[in-house]
Amino acid sequence: MFGLIAGLLILLAPPRLFAATATATATWNANPEPDIAGYKLSYGTQSGTYSTVVDVGNVTTWPLQLTTGVRYYFAVQAYNTSGLTSPYSAEVIYDVPVPSPPALTSLSPASGPVGTAVTVAGTNFGATKGTSTVTFNGTAATPTSWSATSIVVPVPTGATSGSVVVTVGGLASNSLAFTVNVPPTLTSLSPTSAPIGTVVTITGANFGATRGTSTVTFNGVAATPTSWSATTIVVPVPAGATSGNVVVTVNGLSSNGLSFGVSPSLPTGLKISG
Repeated sequence: MFGLIAGLLILLAPPRLFAATATATATWNANPEPDIAGYKLSYGTQSGTYSTVVDVGNVTTWPLQLTTGVRYYFAVQAYNTSGLTSPYSAEVIYDVPVPSPPALTSLSPASGPVGTAVTVAGTNFGATKGTSTVTFNGTAATPTSWSATSIVVPVPTGATSGSVVVTVGGLASNSLAFTVNVPPTLTSLSPTSAPIGTVVTITGANFGATRGTSTVTFNGVAATPTSWSATTIVVPVPAGATSGNVVVTVNGLSSNGLSFGVSPSLPTGLKISG
């Protein structure tokens, strides 16, 4: 005779969460009867009403794909080689968790040029990258390491200053600001040749609003600017300068070079004797 299932239990393993679904695992105790042929797992969103019935065969574990934020009711039945089916097991209720989006706490460093390795610290990143993404102001980056609380990612080519965002399972994190440092660009010198001490106007872009620790060199000799803006620098040709390239360096990034000729200083002491 086919016996009733005694002490049957359904356990749901910790789910892997995504934006709208979660994977879980149902397990139960094997029946003691020697003629058990298999089990039927039934579940739905109303107690005692099971919209899904799966003949899982003669196993005691089964993977599930469930909708997040939904309460499910589970029961299992055994059937034997004679085709007889047991009553339902005790019903088990399972509330599928709603996933938490990733949360960013810090970027280190918070500024740098393309290629800089940035450590993104936070939570809920997941143990592995999978299909998750990191973007710098909308430009996708390629992480070199990934853990649940830390991501290391180089600043991608084409990135601009703006928000860093991590997306996991379709859920976007909060954003943290990152400044992409771009090298200064020189477009012209006026004049293009002159003696030591002559004031030269350098025109270009990305100089920064103030000089700070930025530098100007004439063929490697440091100069002392008298005026500085994001697009214009006014600087005397420094003592000891020789003909060669003028270069501006901002945040450790050097500009292109423009050629400048250091001409002889004005002769002095001219006398005419008769």
